[in-house]
Amino acid sequence: MYLYRKKRKSDYATNEDYKTADDVQLAYWRKANHIHKWFTQGVEEDNCTPIPVTEKKILKLIDICMDVLQDKDDLAVAEELLPTQSGFFWGDTDYNEWYYQDVRDTIEILAEALDDIEPNDELYYYAWY
Repeated sequence: MYLYRKKRKSDYATNEDYKTADDVQLAYWRKANHIHKWFTQGVEEDNCTPIPVTEKKILKLIDICMDVLQDKDDLAVAEELLPTQSGFFWGDTDYNEWYYQDVRDTIEILAEALDDIEPNDELYYYAWY
């Protein structure tokens, strides 16, 4: 599970610059099925398919993660805001310490990713399984 940006090679990007842009990995998760579910809601095919992500969407996920951690004693909050999903190779679906560690890690990972985003970068989520 990855978050990438398509970074332009030039500050003075033209269509040709964009065609030669590099993909830069901003974030990585492993078996965080609740994070995967959040990024892929409403998407028909999510295996090996880049899913566009906006900076606004990243900020929303950070807010959701913070809300889940703030109400850690209320399982209904996690189940509503950031539910788990079962599936092939997706790991544990319990709301346990691993779940909450993934939530904490997501806040940190995405905060660092936001620092690396530049104007005109295109962001996308990508999962392979």
